[in-house]
Amino acid sequence: VLSALHAQRPDLVIGFEMFPRRAQPVLDDWVAGKLTVRQFLDQSQWESVWKLPAELYLPLFQFARINRIPMVALNVDRKLTRAITEKGWDAIPAAEREGVGRAAPASKAYRDFLFEVFGEHPNGNGKDAAKAQPSDPAFGRFVESQTAWDRAMAEGLARHVTPGSAGDRRL
Repeated sequence: VLSALHAQRPDLVIGFEMFPRRAQPVLDDWVAGKLTVRQFLDQSQWESVWKLPAELYLPLFQFARINRIPMVALNVDRKLTRAITEKGWDAIPAAEREGVGRAAPASKAYRDFLFEVFGEHPNGNGKDAAKAQPSDPAFGRFVESQTAWDRAMAEGLARHVTPGSAGDRRL
């Protein structure tokens, strides 16, 4: 799929959810051919940021490197999303938000979807799924965390799209 996309749009860039923004210099060094696979995985902290086997993703990373396709780190550090889940957006100092702007309120459909996820979430926020209510403050913070995460990735994508030109830089 990636090869076909690249054939259609040789100027594309690839955004990766699994890498926090702080890993961008490592992604740049990888594409530039400056790192071995082991160095890339170690320096990007693969084992702690994604936890899935790197072998599942290495063909994508290698394709980007071979074709000099920019790789973009779209995510934020998990400590930010955890802090939002624990304290709420407003309790996080602006300097600790990694430059992420306030997310738009979640639609009712998205809140409903997230409520199902909340009940199944590993943290569970100390609540039994059957006892959780959409009005629970913990669920409100969970929604804030998810929408901040969504916004962070959207902002990351937007930084790599050339405004006003439909044919330039596609993720």
